[in-house]
Amino acid sequence: MNRLLDELSSSLIEGDLEHQVRALIKLLHHSTGLESAYFTRIDLDEGVQQVVYALNTGALKLDEELTVP
Repeated sequence: MNRLLDELSSSLIEGDLEHQVRALIKLLHHSTGLESAYFTRIDLDEGVQQVVYALNTGALKLDEELTVP
C-alpha cells in the first residue's frame, strides 16, 4: 500500500493527468479488490460513456476506448 501511495504522490508532483489517473486507479483496485477499475468520460451531448483508462486483473476485461450508450 505504501508503494501505491508513493506512486500517487510522485504522479501528483511530476506526472501528467494520465499518470495521476492511472495511479489513482491502481490505488482503487488495491483498496477494493475489484477485478477491473477504470476512469470514464461521459459525453452528454452524444449520449455515450467511454473508458479512457482501465486496469484489468481478472476475467472481466474493459478495454480502453470502449464506448457504450
